[in-house]
Amino acid sequence: MSNTLRSILQLHDPYPTYWRMRQQQPVVYDQEQQAWLVFRYADVERVFSDGQTFSSRTPCCPFTTDFHSFYRMDPPELQQYRSLVSPPFTPLAVARLTDRMRGMVAALLDRIADRGQMDVMADLAFPFPLRVMADILGLPLQDEERYAAWSQAITGEEMPELRAYFHELLTERRHLLRPGIITSLLEARLDGRPLAHEELLGFCGQLLVNSLKGGPILH
Repeated sequence: MSNTLRSILQLHDPYPTYWRMRQQQPVVYDQEQQAWLVFRYADVERVFSDGQTFSSRTPCCPFTTDFHSFYRMDPPELQQYRSLVSPPFTPLAVARLTDRMRGMVAALLDRIADRGQMDVMADLAFPFPLRVMADILGLPLQDEERYAAWSQAITGEEMPELRAYFHELLTERRHLLRPGIITSLLEARLDGRPLAHEELLGFCGQLLVNSLKGGPILH
């Protein structure tokens, strides 16, 4: 990882740094990573939407080489893969999750009700989105501590332990998967064929990591 990215990710509050970069260095070439860092919204939007000028086929960080990643796809290939996972993220589909999400919040609040006080970040703001995404993906409930720990450690570096976890879920622990995106992907067809194991690993890794870190889930 580049020194620029590392310093930003290690900040407790990176947003003042983001503001400063937008004002002073909105586009920076990182020699170590051999990649351009783009900070302004309009510039990022153009990079994401202009696949002919800004191709995604060049790996951008070790994590994208560890998984079969959306980050290394350009249209029309990108649209083909996006179509397999986009239905759960439409406004209507998200609205249907409202009751389940309310139940998750209630359960989290019930856990700390007897204390008489709470840490909003630790008791609610961190575990709630984790549970929502685990529910959407269909991850086993008993694995929450494992993917919670990984979500704290995500920096863009390779995560072989996360890859190994999803390999395990897609093979010998497949029976523990709940209904969700992963089980749908196991039944999906792309150009008439089932998804390869590497493609399934890529979907799982990228959806989990990007959702927890607030990144662009589908590019």
